[in-house]
Amino acid sequence: MTIWLVKVDFVAYILDEVVKFGARKKGPSPLYYTVNNQLYDIVMQPSRPTPAPSTIFPERLKAARNLRGLNQDQLAERSGLKSSAISHFETANRKPSFDNLRRLADALGVTTDYLLGRADDPEGYAATSDPLYRDVQRLNKKNRDLASQIIRSLAFPSEDEG
Repeated sequence: MTIWLVKVDFVAYILDEVVKFGARKKGPSPLYYTVNNQLYDIVMQPSRPTPAPSTIFPERLKAARNLRGLNQDQLAERSGLKSSAISHFETANRKPSFDNLRRLADALGVTTDYLLGRADDPEGYAATSDPLYRDVQRLNKKNRDLASQIIRSLAFPSEDEG
């Protein structure tokens, strides 16, 4: 934020000086427009180049689908969409609606942030959106340990119970 403010102050100072110079010559000079455009480019350049979500989404969708070992037809069935829609999304011919984006994320077990390029881990970040995870975080240590034991016993039943 501070760097941005310094850039703005610098641009304002330079433009003010150029305008003063132009005022002595009865109007803005070509120098004014040149400096104005160059300074605009300096100030408005992003701090780091980020690809547009529309270019990231098709790549992430295909990567998540491959990660889950699904073909387009299987993903379509899981998400309740048509396979042609999946194909259009992966080739960037169409963009999904918010509802379809949510359906795709749910079907793939990833977050919408991952599909849009706002998160890089398809696995780890999705756990925090799970209601079970959120509920466990609200427990005190004693109850969290008890919940952990119950979950482990459900996930890994002993052979005696079989």
